[in-house]
Order: sequence, then C-alpha cells, then structure tokens
Amino acid sequence: MQWMNTAILVPVGLLLGMQACKKDTDENPPTVRIVQVSPSGTIQIPASVAVTIEVADDQVVKAVTLALEDENGVTVGPLVSGSVNASGSSVTLTLAITDERLGTGNYVLAARATDGTNDGRDFEPIDLVAAPLRVLAVLASPAPDPGGGAIMWLDTNEDWTTWSGPEDVREMAVIGRTVISSGATEGDLVMRHYDGSDRRVLVVNEGLAGSNVPYFSGLRSDPTVGRIHVGLANGLIRGFNGSGTGVFTGTSPEGLRSACTVVLEDRLMSGGQHIGTDQWSLVAHAGVGGGVIEQRPMDHVPLALAERSAFEVLSFGQRGPDAVIHVFPVLQLGGSDLLVLTETQLHDVESDGAGHHALGLSTGLTLYSTASNTVDVLYSVGAVNAVAFDEANGSIYAASGSLVMRIDRASGAILDSWTLPMIVGDLAVVLNR
Repeated sequence: MQWMNTAILVPVGLLLGMQACKKDTDENPPTVRIVQVSPSGTIQIPASVAVTIEVADDQVVKAVTLALEDENGVTVGPLVSGSVNASGSSVTLTLAITDERLGTGNYVLAARATDGTNDGRDFEPIDLVAAPLRVLAVLASPAPDPGGGAIMWLDTNEDWTTWSGPEDVREMAVIGRTVISSGATEGDLVMRHYDGSDRRVLVVNEGLAGSNVPYFSGLRSDPTVGRIHVGLANGLIRGFNGSGTGVFTGTSPEGLRSACTVVLEDRLMSGGQHIGTDQWSLVAHAGVGGGVIEQRPMDHVPLALAERSAFEVLSFGQRGPDAVIHVFPVLQLGGSDLLVLTETQLHDVESDGAGHHALGLSTGLTLYSTASNTVDVLYSVGAVNAVAFDEANGSIYAASGSLVMRIDRASGAILDSWTLPMIVGDLAVVLNR
C-alpha cells in the first residue's frame, strides 16, 4: 500500500507542474496601432515617411518593424526597426521610400511588434506617385568587328566613358535596369547592371572559331512580358527575365534559325531563315513550351517584328532595294504591305510599346505610327544605323557612323550630338523604371 500511495503522488506533482507551466505561457500578441503618418495624403517618390506606432503587451514588447508592401502583401522596400523593451510605448520610425522603380498606385504601411513569442500587426494604406521618369544611362556599342571594341556610356554627368570592353558585341537590349548584350561571332550572351557591374554570362557562345556567322541574332526586349528573347544558331529561342532567369525556350523548325521575335497573346512569333535554302518564314510558337504551332513563308527579310494588335504582327524588313512594313494576321493566312519605302535600306528598328517605331534608314531617321500608318522624317542628312527611344525626354537617340544625336521626336530638332571614337553598331537607353 505504501508503494501505491507513493506512485500516485508522483504523477500528481508532475501534473501540477504542467499546469503551472501552461499558466505562464504567453499566447497574447502585442497590440499595434499606427496612429500618424507624415506626410499624409498622396506621397511623391522619393520620400521619407515618419510613422508613429503605439504598442502594448502584457509582457515586454521587444521591437517594432515597419515595411512598405504592395497590394498583394509583398514587401517592396527595405525594413526599418526600432527597439522598445517595454510593456507599452509610442515609437516613431522613418521609412525611406527611394526605389524609383515603384509605380504610381496603392501601397500599405505594415507595422509589426513582437514580444519574442507572438507578433501583432497593423496596416495603413497610402497612395504613392512614381518618381519622375529619367535616364540613368545611354549605351553605345561598336559595330561588329573581329577585334571587338569597348561599349561606351553617357552617364548622368553627360560624359561618354568606357562602360566595358573591349569585347565582341553584336546587339544590346534593356529590361528594367539590366543590360544584356550578345556577341557577334565569339562573344557570349551577357547581362550586367546598367552601370556595367555584376557581369554574368547567360549563354556561352558555342559557334565555330573564326566563323563569320553570328551565334546570336535578334536580341530584343519585349516589355509586354518583361523579358528579352534571342535566337541561337542551333535553332533555339531563349527568353530571360531581368534577373537573368531563363523563362522561355522555343524550338524552330528543322534548319531554321530565328532572327527576330515578338510576343502576341499566348504565342511567340518569330521570323527565321532556313540555313540551307535561305527562305524566310514567320513561325508561331506556343507561349508555354515553345513548340511550333504553324509556319508560313515571308517574301522579305525581316529585321524586326512588332505587335499591331492582339492578332496582327508587323514585320519591318527588306525586299530587294526597298524597305517594307508588312502586316500578317495571326489566325489566318495571307498578309499585305502597309508601306514600301523605295530604294531605301532598313538598318535598325526600335518600338516604344505605344504604337510608334523609330526606323534607322539609309536615308536618315523616320518615325512610323501604327495608328495612322504614316511616317514622319526626323533626320535626313545621312544614314542612321542605330536608334533608341528616350521616353523620359520625348526624344530618340540616333547613330550615324560615329556621330550620336539626341533628336526631338516631335520636331526633329537635334538637341545634342557627340562624336565617338568608333562606328556605332547599337544604342540602348536605360531608364529609372
């Protein structure tokens, strides 16, 4: 009997200890309340926003953290934190909103307080206005040359300096603040930050040494889907986002290699040349998977493709001595010329995403409007071999040999000009967003 009584007392003591532990467990999160935001109302980026937060708890609040979130609850900027170490307090934190990539819209200030065990939160909606659009850099690459050359850039101090090189460069494309360049015959597909830092190889050039055939072709940015596309000599079409992640791989029909692309709805359209016959074709690829949906012949050499509508593709190209602007309906056969520029060579095409296309021609610089199907001559003194839109200032950068000009897209006036120590092969403009 004595043994049984002792045996019963032991679990009772354990039970009392467990109840005491349970009683001491903190299950209540701190209360958090955003009581003041300054400045109030609509806030222009960049800005410093002072946020006063009241916190309280039956334990000790250790810290409070403040963040900016988008409407989906994703944090879109750096956090700011402050120590509390009290059961109640009023804390003012200043959040610097300086990311010029943020657009105009509705955002949320998210305050979080912790006592080490539980977190309490409060949210306050705010309206932000995007920072004014501005140019971060203008890049000029040399015309393809066996010896390569340095890419140069016009920085915020309006000085042309060496950006990288010497290296083998054929084309450049910009997505966000990332610049991607493709090699002409030996260079790789490379991405960099707009200031030239953080160089990273995306695709190695696997072309034959000494070959005059470019391994990469048709490098273009497609802002509608937030990625760039480029054709490879092996017939593949690769797509990358601004982080350098491969997000698309398309396969061309046997013997075909892509030279230009554009995304329409659920498909990617590609203009490609058959290596054996030199026949050019317009190919539709599935947007998911990249397989071939259909292929049709083209009667001209396409230099660039663009969207005319959700179901129409514009092709800017060359038919013998004439530059042509041709339209293809996507869901039916056929196609027709919209404009023919006789006795004119097309060198470069850049689209602004709003139905306007800058054409670098043997006769100068022309701006084509999709809506009106008309062209405005902006520059006619000499051939223009490279073009790039400057959306921040309503102008177009154009290269004529070694001369780089900034031309007003409305009047055609030359606003600035520079002579570089090289023949310019391509131009690119990087904006803050």
